[in-house]
Amino acid sequence: MLERKILEWMASSDTGMSSQTMAYCAANIECHHKTEPYDTGDFNRCLNLVHEVPEVRDHFSTIAKLSPEWMTIIRNWGRLEKSFLNEAGLNFSKRSSAPITNQLLRDLRAQR
Repeated sequence: MLERKILEWMASSDTGMSSQTMAYCAANIECHHKTEPYDTGDFNRCLNLVHEVPEVRDHFSTIAKLSPEWMTIIRNWGRLEKSFLNEAGLNFSKRSSAPITNQLLRDLRAQR
């Protein structure tokens, strides 16, 4: 069950506002904040959620409707994910920073 997996993720993982926003939205829980990932640390937490609870991907279209910022993130998710995993690896397993992905996030924010 999706809700159970999300609760287990929340209890055992490093979460942030943007990953919590994704989790609440996927579980169809009203969320007063609609924070999108601002930097690679935030994006890594979102990526961890999707890695731990892959069913969240099924709710990307709903997450994208939260705000124009989320729409941009979801539309570019594959590009961001590939860049981040190639550059830093999940949980920064390859290196402790991801400047190329961070710049990509900044560029996407600037396009809005």
